[in-house]
Amino acid sequence: MKTITRIILPSVLVSILLLPTVSLPVRSSFAEEVFGPLAAARSGLEVADEMIARGKLDPGWAAALGSVAVTIRNIKGFTEYVVTLTRSSGTPTEISIYLNMRGGYSGSSLGSSDMPNQKESSGY
Repeated sequence: MKTITRIILPSVLVSILLLPTVSLPVRSSFAEEVFGPLAAARSGLEVADEMIARGKLDPGWAAALGSVAVTIRNIKGFTEYVVTLTRSSGTPTEISIYLNMRGGYSGSSLGSSDMPNQKESSGY
């Protein structure tokens, strides 16, 4: 009986000590640093939701949403994602949301994404 206790007790203790480390999710630091087009699309939709919540866009704006496009543009050495949301009717028919390559908001425009002079540099 003492022999069984000497074998089982250390095994149980080791199992209990290792359990918390085994159940921790494994994260790659590289995966956390990458901000790709899908993440840009999600962020752009979140910004659009904030614009609706703040009254910048009418509450029904998203109801006629027809497409979401993500492109990359380079202006004066600064690269950013442009998330363009287009709807079939209403004004504006298109909004562009500009995000830096790390996912930070850098501006938006209500209208064509080819009109950088309408770009707003701060806030929604």
